[in-house]
Amino acid sequence: MNKTLAVMFIFLSFRLNAQEKKMVNQPAQVMITDWKEVGLFQNPQVFIENKDSIVAQIGEAEFEKFKEFGNNGGWPDSIAYDITRRRDSLYMRHYYAQLNKLKMYKIASYVQVLNGEKHARHAILRVPYDKNKNWNKGTQWDTIYFVIIDSFIKAVNE
Repeated sequence: MNKTLAVMFIFLSFRLNAQEKKMVNQPAQVMITDWKEVGLFQNPQVFIENKDSIVAQIGEAEFEKFKEFGNNGGWPDSIAYDITRRRDSLYMRHYYAQLNKLKMYKIASYVQVLNGEKHARHAILRVPYDKNKNWNKGTQWDTIYFVIIDSFIKAVNE
């Protein structure tokens, strides 16, 4: 009986430890609840004033990728929308529904500072191609990033 309990305890300890490591190493998968709040273009000053806070969470190398692919200029065409149809609510609903099929992961959260003033808490979402290969077969990218006010995302159960 004691041996059985000891084995069960050891097994549960390993399992909980593995789950804890997975949670630490894996950013949370999220979805965006209001796509109109996604920042399409980041003011270059945002990168300067918030760098330390962001780098502390994602590291220098990913921060540099974020600067490059965190604006809509770094996104593939299929992720951009037809600006001439932005007032067409049916088109935009379909567009946002397609974007919500992307697997995206919250990798950082910070209170945005711009020109010395604090603004809302923002989240940086990583959208890796390797997790989204089937999203649009004709589209490829390395990684893209979305920036959004933190309250406009919610966790997804994988």
